[in-house]
Amino acid sequence: MKKRGRDLIIALVLMTLLGAVLCFIPLFNILGYESSAAIGVVGGFITAILTARAMSALERGPLTATTEHLQARFGRLFLEHTALLLPPWLLLSLNAMRVVNCDYSTGLLFFLLIALPAVLLSQMAAWVVSGVVRKTWARALAACAVLLGNGLALGWHVATQPPINGHQWLIGYLSGSIYDEALSIPPSLLWYRAMNIAGVMALLWALEVARRWLRDGSFSPGYTRRLIVLTVVMSCVWGGMSWVQQDFGVKIDRETIAKKLGGRAETEHFIIHYPLKRAYIEKLPLLIEDHEFRYAEMKAYFGTDPVALHGRKVHSFVYPDTETKGDLMGARRTLIAKIWLREIHIIWRDYGDHLLAHELAHVFTEPFGAGPLKLSMQNGVGVNMGLVEGIATAADWPASELPPHVASAAMRRLGIAPDIRGLVGAGGFWTQSSGRAYTLMGSFVRFLVATYGIEKFKVAYRGGDFEEAYGKPADTLVSEWEAFIDAMEVDEDLLELANYYYKRPSIFGKVCARTIAEMRRQASIAEDSGDTTLALSLRDEILDFDPRNTRYQLERAELLVSADRDEEALERLSALLENEELVPSERVQLEHLRADIYWRRGELRRAAEVYAECEAVGVPEVTRRQLQVKRALLAPKYDRTRDLARGYLLDKPRSDVALYFPMRWMMKTPDDTLAAYLAARRLWGADLHREARELMPPVGTKLPSKELDLELKYMHATSLYHTGDLDEASRLFKELAESDSSRLKTKSREWLARVAWKRQE
Repeated sequence: MKKRGRDLIIALVLMTLLGAVLCFIPLFNILGYESSAAIGVVGGFITAILTARAMSALERGPLTATTEHLQARFGRLFLEHTALLLPPWLLLSLNAMRVVNCDYSTGLLFFLLIALPAVLLSQMAAWVVSGVVRKTWARALAACAVLLGNGLALGWHVATQPPINGHQWLIGYLSGSIYDEALSIPPSLLWYRAMNIAGVMALLWALEVARRWLRDGSFSPGYTRRLIVLTVVMSCVWGGMSWVQQDFGVKIDRETIAKKLGGRAETEHFIIHYPLKRAYIEKLPLLIEDHEFRYAEMKAYFGTDPVALHGRKVHSFVYPDTETKGDLMGARRTLIAKIWLREIHIIWRDYGDHLLAHELAHVFTEPFGAGPLKLSMQNGVGVNMGLVEGIATAADWPASELPPHVASAAMRRLGIAPDIRGLVGAGGFWTQSSGRAYTLMGSFVRFLVATYGIEKFKVAYRGGDFEEAYGKPADTLVSEWEAFIDAMEVDEDLLELANYYYKRPSIFGKVCARTIAEMRRQASIAEDSGDTTLALSLRDEILDFDPRNTRYQLERAELLVSADRDEEALERLSALLENEELVPSERVQLEHLRADIYWRRGELRRAAEVYAECEAVGVPEVTRRQLQVKRALLAPKYDRTRDLARGYLLDKPRSDVALYFPMRWMMKTPDDTLAAYLAARRLWGADLHREARELMPPVGTKLPSKELDLELKYMHATSLYHTGDLDEASRLFKELAESDSSRLKTKSREWLARVAWKRQE
């Protein structure tokens, strides 16, 4: 007993220290998913060792012990081990007085679903092991090996199947990508833990039956018979739950996902699994063409051909939306490439979506990757995530107003760019926001490939050894990149735009990152379904936790406007605009919404003035075009049709009726090129290119701004491509490739490459 008491005291001290340490680690410092998983892992191994030592105090193993029922002894040990969870729970609960905890109840539920069952399952593992292993140290070692084996089983499933999430005894639920911040209690975790409990009960009763058989040599009536019945029933419950576990999100595999998606198309280089829905069936030829073009593009960039090399096609899983993707493979917002499996998991928004190129680029790094996962490895152990994501961004090179080189230069001017020497390893990369990390490393790798060639980069990629590849240390190469970037000219508008895009904290620097992200997700779902009351309630709750966040303030104000509560929204915006700490990009967002309200109230001159002021600040191109259209519509010439314009631009009509407003506008004023542009743009956005061309004003038509003129030309060019007039499309793309728009330059060059590729088919 003294030995047991000493063991418990040592364990209690260790768990207390764990709780204290977690209180000072971002994301782990509140009672929630991450902290519960950490407590489950440490508490589980400690429980396994304590159980093994406790069992060694008996002269015989649990299968032959005669002094008491197994259940009673097991229950007493479980209560003692559960008590070890109290110190970290108490410390993390009290830590809510020091850091904000936005949802204690959900955090407590995570704790009860993760840490408590982890103790139960660890004790069960050691209990069973102790029945067949005699020495104390061997029992403890074997019990820990069982727990490790269960963890490795999850790792094997994640490595060999599409999902990046999964379930395991100690951590309960592996959430997958850190960039998918929103997290609530997964229904699959509830099902998994119910399975765990059913399994433990069945096994414990079975052991009791076996003990009685070994002791008595036969089954006595009464209690033993009831135990047999309970064992059979609970075993059937566990078996039945295991049989249908995939229907509840547990242990989903490749075949399940392919079946859920329904569609399958095989091309020269791909097997594409797509949603068997009308929208995707109609766009299937475009989906196939986009995949094959991107393959040719990546083959030219990397000089590798993974399909020819291995004789196996790339499997592309295309999901219809983020929720379906999250349910099936564990990542809502994050697209995934499992390089070693030659699989990509994407959401394909439209033809030309650059995210397909990014994920496919990962597959093309497989021939020169290292280790079983074919990634960039550091000393054969750690993954150089900076190089892994950097080369994909460099190969993809997304079309934007802020290409990665320009964005990197702007971030360095603004002082928000971390030293990329710290982004190469896994830890440093993940501690930064995705926008900064991907952009900076993409720029660096693009510079290396453009300066020294792809072959040298392949050598550096494999083991992270820059000295071997370039004859220079990484520090020297980073300095060369910094000199290149710092020599670029970046005007004030682009600096402001970079400030808007990249001055955001990582998940580790946000207030209640998991909880608020989930609340924002639920608020968006409620708003889309028309439940404004619930959406406003959630937005208010979010602001209670993080009242200084301008993004959250703006989202609530937009919701008030959509609910026709303009006066309340205007009061809130006016109060927010008094904050002198607002950066210009934040101020523009608030002012833009305020100008919309002025228009709705009929204060046209005031609205026009604010729109003009917003245009003068660096804003995204799409926002600038919106401002230009809205300001133009406030001129007297649009008095007859302004209500229709307002209905289309400000009132956010349902997609199935939105086209009515510009079409009715055109009927009233047939010669109005702005109405024709907006109607054509709606059709163009729906991929109705032939119909859109019939409404588009001719190329060269003067719209309210140069940006709109360029956008109209781009719409013409892409519609010509899709309707088969490659010569005229090519001519327009060449003109756009020489324009002042960085986004259209990059896009047009890509379209020219598509034209050339299509002509070679």
